[in-house]
Amino acid sequence: MKRCTIRGSDTIAAVSQMPISYRSAGNALSLPMLAAALLCGGFAAACDASHSALATTFGGIAVATLVLPPLTLACDTFIHRTLLAVVSVSAIASVWLFLPVSWPQWGQCTLVLCAYVIALAGSVRLLHRLGTNAFVASAMVVAVALGWLSWPIWLSPYLAGHQTLVNWLVFAHPLLTLNGVLIDQGIWTERPHMYAWTALNQDVSYSSPANIGWCMSLHALLGLACTAVSTFSQSRKRDHESTRMEHESPRI
Repeated sequence: MKRCTIRGSDTIAAVSQMPISYRSAGNALSLPMLAAALLCGGFAAACDASHSALATTFGGIAVATLVLPPLTLACDTFIHRTLLAVVSVSAIASVWLFLPVSWPQWGQCTLVLCAYVIALAGSVRLLHRLGTNAFVASAMVVAVALGWLSWPIWLSPYLAGHQTLVNWLVFAHPLLTLNGVLIDQGIWTERPHMYAWTALNQDVSYSSPANIGWCMSLHALLGLACTAVSTFSQSRKRDHESTRMEHESPRI
């Protein structure tokens, strides 16, 4: 009976001869798995630090803001970026399952998260496609997103007397929309530590969004529009390079 042995060089050769689709499967899954690990790790720390369902929900949005943009630019194809977004949303939404919220509330929070993730991914992709360095594009999107999430703190003191603008900003804001969904968990701006940080519900009155429609539509449309523009730009660039190569190739 012959004894079968496999050498390391034979294994490497066998892997190198595998179809590209099989060899790229590991690359396709590596970034989403990294995203899931980072999101779950950061989210677990946020949950441990906060015993509030509302704060934990906000923490999921904050962690996605910090992690998703740089990982999006590390993906090579649209399929990889889509898989990354799906895994990221799933990682956060799976933690929300353990919160004391109803199924309709969980579903609405997850839809807001999906739209917000689409906006992040589309924006950073468009900036990079327009020629911005990957690190700079990621930093810009993270900074703008954090500024958008935190406007109830830094912008609210200047909004007194501009009620129409306040209403538009509130209805489009992810955190205030989530607070409207989880209104039974309390009002964010009425927490004791928020009185010193925001003018909302003090000098500036507002009402929590009645539904998630405006916030979800705005972020989803922003992300899809950015994705469409970046895809069109990439296609035009590819066509231009193909035409240039045809003109430069020597004729026989």
